[in-house]
Amino acid sequence: MGMVGTTRRFATLTRANPLIFLTPVSQKNINRPSNCASWANLAGMIPALRAALATFLLAGCVESAPRYSLAGGETGVFRSANPGRAIPVSQITGMDERQLTATFGPPKLDRRDASTRVLRYSSDACVLFVFVNGTQAQYADAYDPQMRSIPADQCAGSVAAQKRSA
Repeated sequence: MGMVGTTRRFATLTRANPLIFLTPVSQKNINRPSNCASWANLAGMIPALRAALATFLLAGCVESAPRYSLAGGETGVFRSANPGRAIPVSQITGMDERQLTATFGPPKLDRRDASTRVLRYSSDACVLFVFVNGTQAQYADAYDPQMRSIPADQCAGSVAAQKRSA
């Protein structure tokens, strides 16, 4: 079969040492009984090796729902030295820039993305983000210092109270 006089490499298992060794093989030592026994041992292990490999590869296929949250789903904590009176989000939406500045003071950050602006206000307890589209506030969101979500109305009251006392 074309192996006469050629040297090939293959893996054999020995009974004394189950480690795999690369052994040069020629036509002369293929027919030896010890090599046949090694081949039989290797052939007998192939189904077990296939099952182990399949188990190992499929173990990574276990699907768990990814969690895309800055705080890992934890509920934020609102603690303020001067919490003020809560301002409902429904009152914040619809405010123009002049009303926002009168209520919360100048923003700490004014970011523009296309037609939307994000205004950031902060107090000792939270950070308030107000999203302005066109000329009016459309949405407000609030986070505690560890970036866990908290009610925006409590944060808005705190920001407004601390703006007045500053």
